[in-house]
Amino acid sequence: MKKEIQRYQGEAHGELVREISETFPWGHPAWAPSVPVRAGRLRGPNSMIAADTDCEAVSAWLNETGANSRKTYDAYRREAERFLLWAAHINKSLSEVLRDDIVEYYEFIKKVPKGSALLGSKVCRRSNPEWRPFTGSLSKNAQRNTQLILSSLYKYLTDSGWLYADPQPRKKIKSGYAAAPLTRSFEDVQTNAVFYFLYTQELAAETAWQRMNAARDRWIIAVCIHLALREGDCTTTTMGDFRLSRHADVKMWELHVVGKGQKEAAIPATEACIDELKRFRKAIGLRPLPEKSEMFPVVPSFRKVWEKKASSVQDIECHSVSTQTIYRRIKAVFSGAADVLHAEGLEFEADQLRAASPHWLRHTSIRDLVASVSDLTIAQKFARHNNVNTTATYAAKTNREVYENLSKRRTYR
Repeated sequence: MKKEIQRYQGEAHGELVREISETFPWGHPAWAPSVPVRAGRLRGPNSMIAADTDCEAVSAWLNETGANSRKTYDAYRREAERFLLWAAHINKSLSEVLRDDIVEYYEFIKKVPKGSALLGSKVCRRSNPEWRPFTGSLSKNAQRNTQLILSSLYKYLTDSGWLYADPQPRKKIKSGYAAAPLTRSFEDVQTNAVFYFLYTQELAAETAWQRMNAARDRWIIAVCIHLALREGDCTTTTMGDFRLSRHADVKMWELHVVGKGQKEAAIPATEACIDELKRFRKAIGLRPLPEKSEMFPVVPSFRKVWEKKASSVQDIECHSVSTQTIYRRIKAVFSGAADVLHAEGLEFEADQLRAASPHWLRHTSIRDLVASVSDLTIAQKFARHNNVNTTATYAAKTNREVYENLSKRRTYR
């Protein structure tokens, strides 16, 4: 959506200058000013994009690159918005941004100044007037991700003729140290604490509403660790995606998902996982096992249940929860389990659990399978890894194992 702004520039001339500005076609943040619309020196003469402004060109890029994945679309939109809002802050349109400006932007995200109009005090929804594109400086990995996404944007704009040159500096931002999956997985004492906390939470539930929420918390943890799901998998699958299949003479349940990169997979579900499924469905008022055509979400939102003051989900059309809700509920469980460990004097394990991300459940699940099989391709299929070398990182030895074996060699005196 475009709008025109009239303002006086310079008292000496007293002339009225008409400046065109625009808001993002995909929805503009409530607090943010519009961004300038000017054809800068990098604007190409013959564009193959049906766009009139920079933001419309960026929108075309988003629609193409994010067509198959909402997660990709949102990640790319976030980086584009940050960059465009920063450019507007220095009063430049995208086609006016030159190499020196981009170098300055990379310095900006490395250390976002306190008091910057682009810096918010807390993480909140984009629709919230307090939302800002930054809540602090970006890590090295996040900086590198920003650079990769902006490289994709500029390549698209130059290939399509919208810009005739790519102003990006060629110096790459090195990624930070990436911890191996083994260091981002849970020990038995931590997973035991998680399920103990979930058990006590269910016992403490007094109302139907509390019991349903406690049951859902347990189910989120259970389905993620049993099936090594990503957070996004939980929000895009339905109960009907659990299907009973026959492979040769073996009958088994599988969860059919469309995961990362729009890759379809059928994940085998153990009896323990199906027991958790039955437990959850019974707690919220459903039959123990789903029908093939059942569209009820694997992890439902209970908003309509609350609005109707109902004690179950029967006859209520529930939508799936968001990935943000999945994240918040898992983190809340980790925090409660960390308190359990802390009370037992296990401070290191408690601090590690409190700081862990939901993805640690997936790492733990894959690590435990790798440890129990001799053929890595079995774990590769379960983890849905494109490359078996990714799966092999879960088989690497930890420093604890090295330390324990060091005592077995001869001593040097």
